[in-house]
Amino acid sequence: MTSAYPYSQLAVKTQLLLHTLFRDEVKTPSNKSLLYRVFNTYYMGRMPAFLNLEFALKVLGVYAMLAFGVPILAGLLYRVRRLDDIYDQIGIPSVVLGIGLAVLSLWFFAVVIFNWIRDIERVATFSVRTGSLIGGSAGFGMLVVIVIMSSITIGGLINSLFVKSEDLPSFVKVSVAAVAISFLSYLSMGVDRGVRVAVWERRIVEGSVRIIFSVGALLIALVFSIVGFE
Repeated sequence: MTSAYPYSQLAVKTQLLLHTLFRDEVKTPSNKSLLYRVFNTYYMGRMPAFLNLEFALKVLGVYAMLAFGVPILAGLLYRVRRLDDIYDQIGIPSVVLGIGLAVLSLWFFAVVIFNWIRDIERVATFSVRTGSLIGGSAGFGMLVVIVIMSSITIGGLINSLFVKSEDLPSFVKVSVAAVAISFLSYLSMGVDRGVRVAVWERRIVEGSVRIIFSVGALLIALVFSIVGFE
C-alpha cells in the first residue's frame, strides 16, 4: 500500500512511526531532512489549507457573500440600484473589492492547477507501480502537458510583469510572484522527490524521469521568464 501510494497519509504516518521508534538506527525518507520531518509531522500527509480546493471555495464563497451579496441585499432594502452607490454609502471603494476578487481568483486558479497535478501524479504513480503501463503513460502524459503549459505561463507572466511592465499595481506583482514561487518550489521538490525515489526506493528509472521532468519544467519557466511570450 505504501509503495503504490507513496504520498498517502498511511505512507507518511508509517515513515514517521519508523523515525519515532528507531530514530537514527533506521534511515528512511521521512528522517532524511528536518524540513520533511516538520512538514510531515504537522500535516500528516494532508493537503495544507491554503492549497486545499475545498478551503479555497469556502473563502471565495464568504468573500462573494460579503462583497456582493450583502451590498445587493442592502441595495434592495434601501432601493439603491447601482453597486457603486452602495459601496460609496458603506464607505468601501469598489476598486478595493475588485482587487480582492482578482487576488482570490488568481489564488483559486493556482489551487485548481496544483490539485490537478497532484491527483494526476498520484494516479500515474499508482498505475506505474502496479504494472499498468497504459494508465501510467496516460497519466504522465497529462502531467507533462499541464506542467509544461503552467511553466510557460508562469515564465511568461514573470517576464511581462517584472521585466517589461513597470506601471502595474504592486498587488498584481505580489500575487503573481507568490503563485510563481509556490509553483517553482513544487518543481524543486519534484527534483528532491526524484532523488529520494531513485536512492531510497531503488526505482532508478522512475526517479530519473522525475528529475529530468522537474528540471526541464524549471528550465522552461526560466527561459520564458527571460524571453517572454514572443
